[in-house]
Amino acid sequence: MSGLSMVASRYAGALLDLANEQKIAHKVHSDLLGFHQVWVAEAEVRAFLNNPVLAPGKKHPFFSAAFSKAFQPLTFQFFEKLLKGRRTNILGEVAMAYDELYRDQMGVVRVLVKSSAPLTDASRNRIKEMVQASSLFKGRHQIQLNESVDATLIGGVVVRVEDQQWDASIKTKLDSFKREFEDNPYVAEY
Repeated sequence: MSGLSMVASRYAGALLDLANEQKIAHKVHSDLLGFHQVWVAEAEVRAFLNNPVLAPGKKHPFFSAAFSKAFQPLTFQFFEKLLKGRRTNILGEVAMAYDELYRDQMGVVRVLVKSSAPLTDASRNRIKEMVQASSLFKGRHQIQLNESVDATLIGGVVVRVEDQQWDASIKTKLDSFKREFEDNPYVAEY
């Protein structure tokens, strides 16, 4: 797991095993993606759940009101288990770890593409072909392409697949030239 704690990864693995047994892994995945969006967007929720001073009993009413009807019973029971074990501080990481494990199980590789302008269909297809030809796609069946536009790139594209990144942006090339000229040991003798 890239950058995730071992504890979060183990909890996520256990939840995925239970969800597979009950044949609801995709529903739990949906629950956790929704939760992660809230976790990232709402600083108050993170602060509340990360607060070690608040006893689990004080957090439970919030948990029940916010999640009991929205989530699968398994997801909610899992959250309650983490709440009682005072592990709510890792819920965001558990959601991310579950997403990684679930995508791996389903044979999906996530590709993050940052470009200076919206991608054309031809560009999308070229990026997909490049990913399919790489060793990172081995054993996978599907590509999940997430695109974003970043005008600071000036031109070109940055493609991130799992832990590898290909940077073909004009900004990076200009920065590289700048470093080369700054490190130039040649001193003109006039």
